[in-house]
Amino acid sequence: MTPKGGEGTSLLTSGLAGTVGIGFFVLLVLALEGLVAGFALPVPSAVLAMALLTVFFVWNGGVPAFVATGAGFLFRIFPLLFIPPLVGIVKLRDVVVAEWLSLLLVVTLSTVMGLLAAAAAYRMFHGRGRGA
Repeated sequence: MTPKGGEGTSLLTSGLAGTVGIGFFVLLVLALEGLVAGFALPVPSAVLAMALLTVFFVWNGGVPAFVATGAGFLFRIFPLLFIPPLVGIVKLRDVVVAEWLSLLLVVTLSTVMGLLAAAAAYRMFHGRGRGA
């Protein structure tokens, strides 16, 4: 691992920071799962996690190094997260064939909505933190 920006972080230090970052994500998800189940909230825990992370990053003035390092480790294994849904598609092949048009419509609409939400968030936060 090469140090960024001339910082002298060793592999052990970055590995520890990555472990702390991943632990932070895991604890956040577990706590929110308990909160959602305990209070029977109608909001998925993943949505709450994204909202809390956004508030935390804005309050903190950016992403802390331990979170960025942990996210970097998770991004390296991100393609592995596509394997279970692909196995499910193969297993439920008959449903996919029978309902292909509905699935195509739902996936297309949700993708467009996600892109619009990301664009709105970008426009809202663009320039913040740079003195603009």
